[in-house]
Amino acid sequence: MKVYIVRSAERETLRDGLTARGKRQAALLSEEIASSVLVCGPEGYTRETAEICARKWGKEVSVLRELQPLSLSLERENRGDFYPVGFPVRAENPFPPEAYGALRAALSSLLAQYGGEEALAFFCTFGGGAAIASCLCGTAEESFLEFSSEPASFCELVKKETFDPVRIWSSEHLYAGGESLYEEPPVNLEKSDAPKIRVSFGEKKP
Repeated sequence: MKVYIVRSAERETLRDGLTARGKRQAALLSEEIASSVLVCGPEGYTRETAEICARKWGKEVSVLRELQPLSLSLERENRGDFYPVGFPVRAENPFPPEAYGALRAALSSLLAQYGGEEALAFFCTFGGGAAIASCLCGTAEESFLEFSSEPASFCELVKKETFDPVRIWSSEHLYAGGESLYEEPPVNLEKSDAPKIRVSFGEKKP
């Protein structure tokens, strides 16, 4: 089974939706991956990203309320989709136990329901995606926050005995389509550094 964790495409700053570029990014994403089950967060721009892919794949989208809207934090890197509303900004523990536990329970239910499917895709914000990856891989909560990510990038997890990351915030499809924020092609972690990164993810914080 594969799990795709997709960061929402580029969003408007004054409304809850995608920019024209964000819609192009989502279209490129729909050509790069495919999933039989699509789950998204409740915010409009996340749902719009999922719906563009759903139309391409001929599927429906379900909303996961445990993926709360993420708000702008002026104290953190000016990212409008980094930390959830109401979450304390604490670098040592970005996901409070009660919210993290609710998300873990929701994910367990979804995996039990759709465990026979070939692929499951979660469309969410960067912070929400990092929380999902942390839950599924059993890693320290901040592991997936340590990597750079751009809108419409994705993580690919493959389940063997546990979920292992194969691609981490991949955006090669955006670069190939002329919609990347990078000036140079992003590193393909699957071909170069992924094994070393997976080892570090297995280490829990003391």
